[in-house]
Amino acid sequence: MMSLEPLKLTWQLASPIVVGAHPLHLDSLVAWAQTQEALAAMSVEEAAASKANIRELATRPLPLGREERDGKWVWQASAVRSSGPSTHAIRYWTRKTDLYDHASRVEAGQIDGRFSLPLKPHSHSPKLDTVRGPFKQQFKFYPVKSVSTVEAWCIGDKERLLELLVTHVTHVGAKGRMGHGAVVRCDIEHDPHAVHRWQERVLPWPHEGAESLQLAVHPPYWAPEHLGPAWARPELFGG
Repeated sequence: MMSLEPLKLTWQLASPIVVGAHPLHLDSLVAWAQTQEALAAMSVEEAAASKANIRELATRPLPLGREERDGKWVWQASAVRSSGPSTHAIRYWTRKTDLYDHASRVEAGQIDGRFSLPLKPHSHSPKLDTVRGPFKQQFKFYPVKSVSTVEAWCIGDKERLLELLVTHVTHVGAKGRMGHGAVVRCDIEHDPHAVHRWQERVLPWPHEGAESLQLAVHPPYWAPEHLGPAWARPELFGG
């Protein structure tokens, strides 16, 4: 049985976090960690035979309190917010098609050139098209924030949250595989202010200072069917 209490969570970071268009919520991190735990516990055979998909795993009950009002509900977990001084910057990534490597693999018979080389417009011979299609070269910018600490509040089971987050959440925010938001330390402590501060998030009902918008209010936040009427204070979108 879960033992719920008001909690503050603090992460010490070693690298800049990616600034997203929408707030990052604590319950999304917990759901992701719980999903990773469930997948790791499955054998290859069990995973292959399982009817459950990742989306279903992400909707399982979490070790968090749940608030319900007028038929709507939300996990009692705030958005993750930066703490202390921060600076903003722009990073970029590129994807370049290695034409010589591709040509050598076609010549060696590792790739069937008849199907891997799409025709360029107005051309009757196969040529590698790096302007469009699967071999398109790309160059994109994205914003980051350099901050040493991020924090969140919730009503939750301290021991279970510590087990999930310390074990599975090694990065906070997007592009973790590129090294962003690397976690050095995660601390969870009792905090009576969390009784109110967990509400510093997107909520499915109007509240003071909030603007109306269309957003998801519980995991998985990326699922289109979870989009709906929601309310949030503008400062949540500052990270």
